[in-house]
Amino acid sequence: MKLYLIPFALLSCLLLLSCGKEKPVENTEIESVRERLLLSELDTFYLGSKLVHVEKIEKSDFDEVDAAPAIDTSETNYLKRDSDKVVRTGDTLRIKTKAKDVLIVNNDSDTDEYAQYGYLGYNKDIDQYLVFGGFYEWHNYLLIDAKTGNQTVLWGKPVVSPNGKYIVSGNTDLVAQFTDNGIQLFESGNAPRVIGERTLQLWGPEEIRWSDAATLFVKANVADEKSPDLEVTRYFKLKLGL
Repeated sequence: MKLYLIPFALLSCLLLLSCGKEKPVENTEIESVRERLLLSELDTFYLGSKLVHVEKIEKSDFDEVDAAPAIDTSETNYLKRDSDKVVRTGDTLRIKTKAKDVLIVNNDSDTDEYAQYGYLGYNKDIDQYLVFGGFYEWHNYLLIDAKTGNQTVLWGKPVVSPNGKYIVSGNTDLVAQFTDNGIQLFESGNAPRVIGERTLQLWGPEEIRWSDAATLFVKANVADEKSPDLEVTRYFKLKLGL
């Protein structure tokens, strides 16, 4: 037996020595990879299967593109306008769709379950009702389909493409980080289909405008440690590859 044990022991030692000589991954290499991934947010990144190309533009370029219609913050005005379809009774919003009534109920408790919803009107271009949701330390938006009652959660306000085929939504929250900081892209329909959504770490969209059916102009907050607000305003053009 000893004739077999000795070579086996030697082989085990050699294997251990060879493993010990493997070059460890340096922290600097990990940081370098991370930095390259982050910097890609300012150059190219994927939104689902779509490769988005990012270009810096000037404020004057952004201002030349028409903004999406402003959203009235008064629920009362929208309820009057759409009183045949949307009714509020106390804490409950009742939205009548062709398939069913959708009930959205506030929660006034002083807990993480706190929720306050506000009706923000009907968008005829995509046949969807819009509802704002304010929660304990965060918020979102809901699209409710006028035919089916299907609900789609958005990070920010929906902005519809000129041809009505796409919906983009974005939100910026670089500093507090209570809400999703990034951009979502949907194909319009009775249940808007997510093409892609991307959380961002270097910048967040404050306002999005469609330049054409495949290009976005974005007013963005960009992380900047030297700024008193820890962020500065920049402007980007995003080519979506649609």
